[in-house]
Amino acid sequence: MRLTTAAGTIKRTGDWQVPAALYLQSSMGTIHLDLSEVRSLPPRIDVEVALGMGEVVLVLPEGGTADVDGTKASWGEVKTKVPSTPGAAGPHVVVHGKVGMGSVTVRGPRRSWWRSMVE
Repeated sequence: MRLTTAAGTIKRTGDWQVPAALYLQSSMGTIHLDLSEVRSLPPRIDVEVALGMGEVVLVLPEGGTADVDGTKASWGEVKTKVPSTPGAAGPHVVVHGKVGMGSVTVRGPRRSWWRSMVE
C-alpha cells in the first residue's frame, strides 16, 4: 500500500485492512496509522518512509514491537516507545527509509485514565 501526502493529513483508525508492506511519503504532511484496533494483522509489517518535513505516527496494539534501526534521519527524529525485539504477542513492524527534517514515532496505544482504573 502506498500513502502519499504533500501537506495534508492521512489518518487510518479502527479496523482496516493492513498489508504486509507500506510505503509512506510526506513532504510536510502527517500520516497517522493506528493499528491498535485492527482485528487481523500480518505478523510482520515492513514500512518504508520517505519524509521531508512530514510526520509519521504508527500506533501499535498491545504486544507490538518495532525495529527502526534501518531509518536514517538527517535533521529529523526517529523514536520508538515499544520494544525492538519481536515478540509472540503482537505484530513486528520494521521501519526503514529516510527522514529529512520530519519525524517518525512508533508507540503503543494510549490508555485513558478511566480504562487504567477499571483494568
